[in-house]
Amino acid sequence: MSTMSNLATGDRTASRAEVLAARKVLRQLAQRYGLSQPRVDVAGTVIVHSSDPGYAALMRYADAVSKTIGAWLNIITDDAPAAQVDTEDL
Repeated sequence: MSTMSNLATGDRTASRAEVLAARKVLRQLAQRYGLSQPRVDVAGTVIVHSSDPGYAALMRYADAVSKTIGAWLNIITDDAPAAQVDTEDL
């Protein structure tokens, strides 16, 4: 996965507070990459919906987000079992 190679394995993960502080730009980036319904859970994981098969859009979004906020961000699609948690709109 070439996207992940841009980040060192020791890079830290963004906190929920950092996610919420960047919510406007995270919503804009989601729209740019064709992802909809962005939400955030209590741990700061962002959950998005993708109409496209595969994870190409998700990986491009994750790369852009990590460069924007300066930390890795846990992002999953809403079809993953882990997405079935309480969330709030991003």
